[in-house]
Amino acid sequence: TNGVTGVPNYVNPGAVDFHLTSGDTIAKGAGVNLTSTYPFLKADKDGVKRPLIGPWNIGAYEGASGSRPNPMPAAPLNLNVK
Repeated sequence: TNGVTGVPNYVNPGAVDFHLTSGDTIAKGAGVNLTSTYPFLKADKDGVKRPLIGPWNIGAYEGASGSRPNPMPAAPLNLNVK
């Protein structure tokens, strides 16, 4: 936990949105930079690049909610398979 105590401010945990709010003071910049040990972790779960130097945010997301660099396209609504 890197010596951090408290509850991070999530966007909407009830809707399973565990992005940090812009006002979070617990988890932002409080993580450990693992770039040199685990280079495959250079981006968060949304594909947002984590800093190469300096601390990361604690958790799966470095960016704020909706900060995904390349959003997934919408699923087709009327797909017919023949």
